Amino acid sequence: MIDAKEKEVKVQKKVVDDITEKSTEKLTLLGKQKEAEKFKNVFEELVETYASSKKNEVEKHLLEMYEDVRDPVMDDQYCQISIGEDYSIEKGWTGVDGVARKRRMSAGYDQLVAMALIYGLCKSTMKNIPLVLDFPFGRLDKGNSKR
Repeated sequence: MIDAKEKEVKVQKKVVDDITEKSTEKLTLLGKQKEAEKFKNVFEELVETYASSKKNEVEKHLLEMYEDVRDPVMDDQYCQISIGEDYSIEKGWTGVDGVARKRRMSAGYDQLVAMALIYGLCKSTMKNIPLVLDFPFGRLDKGNSKR
């Protein structure tokens, strides 16, 4: 009878040891999972910061080029350009008085913005890429195509 009880105690001890070992493994895995989540969060934050800084850099170069090619006569209706949070190109007209104007950008101005965007991307990435334009100034009015 004592031998049977000793065997039962040994079996129960083995069960307890197995449960303890599995619990330790789970705690270790939970700790590793938490560390992995922290790393993931830090990595996502770094990617977001880098993407934001690159977006701002592209926007800066885009605006530099746009300022060089836009029509200075249009100063009373200045087109403001920015890159949105979803990386779309946002355009809006503002008068000298600061009041927003409802006006659609012409196809020629759209083309200038597109070329300025390509310039901004090239300048920001430090890559020289070819730009092939089929009659690039075809949509510009006579005053702008002469410039």
